[in-house]
Amino acid sequence: MNCPLCGSDDTTPFFSFLRPKAADPTGRHTESLFGRAGPLVRCVSCGLVRQDPPAEAPYEEAEDPEYLSERAGIQATFDRIVDRIERYRRPPGTLLDIGCGPGLLLEIARERGWTTLGIELSAWGVSQARSRGLDVRDVPLEHLDLADGSVDAVVIADVIEHVPDPLDMMRRVSALLSPGGVVFVTTPDVGSLVARTLRRWWWSVLPNHIWLFSRDTLARLARDAGLQISEISTHPKTFSVSYYAGRLGGYAGVLGTAARKIAGSERLVTPDFRDRVAIVARKPTA
Repeated sequence: MNCPLCGSDDTTPFFSFLRPKAADPTGRHTESLFGRAGPLVRCVSCGLVRQDPPAEAPYEEAEDPEYLSERAGIQATFDRIVDRIERYRRPPGTLLDIGCGPGLLLEIARERGWTTLGIELSAWGVSQARSRGLDVRDVPLEHLDLADGSVDAVVIADVIEHVPDPLDMMRRVSALLSPGGVVFVTTPDVGSLVARTLRRWWWSVLPNHIWLFSRDTLARLARDAGLQISEISTHPKTFSVSYYAGRLGGYAGVLGTAARKIAGSERLVTPDFRDRVAIVARKPTA
């Protein structure tokens, strides 16, 4: 398996200390099998980290009602995403959400005046989104029937780390964007202090995640697809206190159950652990 960024097949083991037994990926947004990915390697040439061999998750079969139980926090996170897009491109226009799940971001964008379109592999996610009157297609990006230059904004939120060929995805996104169009991408940051400290026990080392990007490798991915970086920053998520406490179950199930009972609060919080990176990139106008 060669690196999709630089083509090199020269790798070195990465985050291999105290690796627990690998687990099968679930395909759910709320997967919490922390540290249970397969072998991780780092490209010696460009630094991109990957599972090798890559995992295959059953995304078509995945159902995730727990995701919807945190709707208020997720909507707050998605509001901030649309805010960032609209710094560079405002509606009207067409916004495409890749891996849109049950369509919560599309609802927000539609209310703001965007024409929205989503793609999602999960049959459960597609059904949920369509029940809200959203245009969501159950096809991968390479099979989406859209003309080049027909999309004004694209969201790739917590998706790029799952796809078999991230550079191919970004090149397809670049082709779909109109001149001056904007793409927002967010993913865990393997170069962050939290990741380098926790190593294999970092909560973003998951069986679902084929790739672990740093700021440098994510920016290179966008540039190699012909896009110009407008902004790069952290991207914290909003959830309830109870949800965050319950995520400790990713390390030990009983620990998560106990922590959720103790926390017992639906108050929304947005802790920035600075271990998530987001970029806004634009397609050149000429």
